[in-house]
Amino acid sequence: MELRERIIEAAFRAYKQKGLKFTMDDLAKDLSISKKTIYTIFDDKGSLIDALVEEVFKEVKICEDQVMHDESLDTLGKVKGILAAFPDLFENLDASGLYVLRDKYPMTYRKVQRHLETGWEQTFSILNQGVKEGVLRPFNMALFKLMYEATLESFFTRDFLSVHHLEYRDALNQIVEIMVEGITIDQK
Repeated sequence: MELRERIIEAAFRAYKQKGLKFTMDDLAKDLSISKKTIYTIFDDKGSLIDALVEEVFKEVKICEDQVMHDESLDTLGKVKGILAAFPDLFENLDASGLYVLRDKYPMTYRKVQRHLETGWEQTFSILNQGVKEGVLRPFNMALFKLMYEATLESFFTRDFLSVHHLEYRDALNQIVEIMVEGITIDQK
């Protein structure tokens, strides 16, 4: 495994233990390397946090692709799966401290926003399929997207998760359930 990947993995472990308060010293100790070696790969902690965010969203896209190609899921299952895509790799990752991103790492926070706002093609495709099949009622997809983005963004801008003692995955699943129930046609 290349050094960059090892540092990113160590940073995830450190984040699980300390949130964004982990230090480069923590990583150096975990990896049994010098901080100077880490700085040959990452200019500073901010660039490392940036890489962590990119890794998370890369893995989310992989999960979304897996959902879309899962033949065991019906359209409604794919809708829920793609909206709740969260890699197992990040299971037990405490996202409650991510609200400090906006203030401490504003450039990284803007990347999070950009990721939330883009890459909706597969999601719109499966939502449209659900409407065509009659399992979803017609609805304003731009408004749906706005609601979803705003909800997830609030996880990163406020201490909502920690105040309400919620894990990110649980909160995400509940949000998806609430939103999808609002557009699902009752099949009685």
